[in-house]
Amino acid sequence: MNPAELLHAVTSTVNYLRISAGQDSASEWLSCGELVHDHDRLLTVVRSTAEGRGTDRDDIAMSLFLQAYAFRVASAAIGGWLLSEGTATFDVRPSNTAIALGRHRPNALALHHVKYRPEPIHDVLFEQHLGPMVLAARATAADSDGERVGEKLLWGNVAAGCASAFGAFHGNLEDRGAVRDAATRFFHDAPDEVRSAGQFATVQGQQPEPGWFWERNSCCLLYQLPTADTSVEPFKCEDCSLWSAEDRIIRYATATATINSSE
Repeated sequence: MNPAELLHAVTSTVNYLRISAGQDSASEWLSCGELVHDHDRLLTVVRSTAEGRGTDRDDIAMSLFLQAYAFRVASAAIGGWLLSEGTATFDVRPSNTAIALGRHRPNALALHHVKYRPEPIHDVLFEQHLGPMVLAARATAADSDGERVGEKLLWGNVAAGCASAFGAFHGNLEDRGAVRDAATRFFHDAPDEVRSAGQFATVQGQQPEPGWFWERNSCCLLYQLPTADTSVEPFKCEDCSLWSAEDRIIRYATATATINSSE
């Protein structure tokens, strides 16, 4: 399969991924190379999303931005790798990619040239792109006390973005077991920072198909956003590390039953 055909297969399988070949004129694209290498540019872009996410804190805005950014970049790399059965890796280096913002977060990716890279997916995705982005985010954003955004938190966002990419294909491909096996291999071979950031959990419901969930080992800070209703607890993500083990079991079982009843 040539690169253009594989990209079509990726976007046809999960149509909300919004991966473009080149840059269309309808979107305001931001060079990933500039965001990774120009810290002032990165902070300016992140701050432009902060109010829309409900915060005035650089550390929270950066965390939420990176999580969405990692998902968009990882979805292209992982989607191509998964559908080619591990034989092809799209060129998702910063110099070949751009993002567009929507709903105050990265929500689309452009590949300037739709082509493959000869290196393994982990080198292209982590060593050449998301690793440098983590360093840029950590060097750029700080909390109200001047403390830099935690490295484990940022890598947790990267890992969660990768897990979400696998989850997107898991929900749209018939052979879900193959997706789960590929995800296990992917994380096993990933850098230590990614491998230690979380783990998959499976929950067997009443139906043959098990529920499949990503468990984070760090929090993305979303729970620190103010809620309109002060009588309710702060919102926490489905995979938040702040849920207790008991809460997770209950939530997984409920989600598994809901998924199976809808199929």
